[in-house]
Amino acid sequence: MNVVTTIYGREAMAKAHAGDALLPKITHIAFGVGGGAGVAPNPSAVALSSEIIRKPVASHAFPVSTTVRYHVDLTGDEVGGAGINEAALIDETGKAVAIQTFGTKTIEPGETVGFDWDEEF
Repeated sequence: MNVVTTIYGREAMAKAHAGDALLPKITHIAFGVGGGAGVAPNPSAVALSSEIIRKPVASHAFPVSTTVRYHVDLTGDEVGGAGINEAALIDETGKAVAIQTFGTKTIEPGETVGFDWDEEF
C-alpha cells in the first residue's frame, strides 16, 4: 500500500497550525479504480484518478492519541463489481487530503466490507 498526504492537505495543515485558517473536517472516503499495488499516488492531486464512489465517514475513533481511524462500509452492490485499488480522505471542501493505492480488492454483490483508514500524526 502506498499512501501520500497531498500538497493541498499539507498546505491546509500548515495554515491551520499557523492560525491563518481552520482545518477542514474529513467527511468522506472516496474509492476508485485508477490505482494499484505498484502505482504511487500523486501528491499534487486533489481527487482520485478514477473515482467510482464517495462514502460519508460512518464513524471515527482514536486507537491511540495521535491516530484517528475513519470507518466506512462498502458493498459490492455500490461498486458494481469494480476492483477497488485507490482511496482518498476527502475533506468538507470536497478535496483529497490523502490518497492511497493498493492491490485490487473486489467486493462481490451482496457482500459488505468494512474499510478503516488510520491517519497518523
